Amino acid sequence: MGDGGSVNSSCGSDILFRELIQGRSLDLDEMRILAGALLDGELSDARIAAVLAVFCARLPTSSELGGFLDAMLARALRVELGDEPCIDLCGTGGDGKDTFNISTATSFVVAACGVRVAKHGNYGASSRCGSSNVLEALSVPLVREPAVVRRALDYAGICFLHAPYFHPALARIAPIRRDLGVRTLFNILGPLANPARPAMQYVGVSDRRLLRLFSKTLADRGTTFCVVHGEDGYDEISLTGAYTTVTQRGWRTVFPHHDGFDTVNPVLLAGSGDPSDHAAVIEKIVSGEDRSPRSTVVVANATVALSLARDGISREKCRQEVEDAIQSGRARAVLERARSFSP
Repeated sequence: MGDGGSVNSSCGSDILFRELIQGRSLDLDEMRILAGALLDGELSDARIAAVLAVFCARLPTSSELGGFLDAMLARALRVELGDEPCIDLCGTGGDGKDTFNISTATSFVVAACGVRVAKHGNYGASSRCGSSNVLEALSVPLVREPAVVRRALDYAGICFLHAPYFHPALARIAPIRRDLGVRTLFNILGPLANPARPAMQYVGVSDRRLLRLFSKTLADRGTTFCVVHGEDGYDEISLTGAYTTVTQRGWRTVFPHHDGFDTVNPVLLAGSGDPSDHAAVIEKIVSGEDRSPRSTVVVANATVALSLARDGISREKCRQEVEDAIQSGRARAVLERARSFSP
């Protein structure tokens, strides 16, 4: 709409709902209005389900995704973590691979390199063991209060934001999502909706179409980002085949050997689904006891994530820093501090 500002202010959520259902894409302000009504309980359950169904049938535009994200963050508990930049490492899930928790293991390693990590996550939905499940199995406390999250970060160099604690508006929608029984727009929004609004984000997507959508959304917010997609469907660098990364500097599609890694058999990355088993895998990796391809995959992801914070430093030097963080015991020390933090 050419005069979107004046039209948006007069458009109620009822009109916007009908236009969305009838096939029109909404602009940023319009989606903020409709998403706000949805999150504030102004739409019936049937209408909420209908909105979610629209985005099951098609991907949102970047304006629609941005508008919905703005509405979510406006209603989230704001978490202030200080002036020093933080990074989040998170994936959309939905790859159906049931790997061990690669992004969680990677988070401890990146924190051990001196980069503050504010990881957003939840219990498993598309996988049997989400980041929150494995953190509980690792005896890492999931804290509710924003001020306590800040203390955890200052104490350990890493903090975890369990999504349900910081997005209370989503509680009413949870039963509707369960009844639908399919992945919805919220599975796409999750990795972008960190209430700490970190300056850097390392995001994995299982659907290649999300590479462009996520990179534009993050760029529009001024975030330093890397969006990664395994060409065989992983939402992270799995080293099982070619992978694509998108940053402000452009697109890069490579095979593992281009970055100095061997190709990994997918079977070696599978997890049992039992959080205690996944926790044991992470413990061995961050302790330097695991020299298997699982550890190599964590090194590969941590190297690319670290390069976001080490602007101008080569991938080779970032990899050396990552490997030293593991072998020196610093990654293990970060885990121990995270689990010993007392809320």
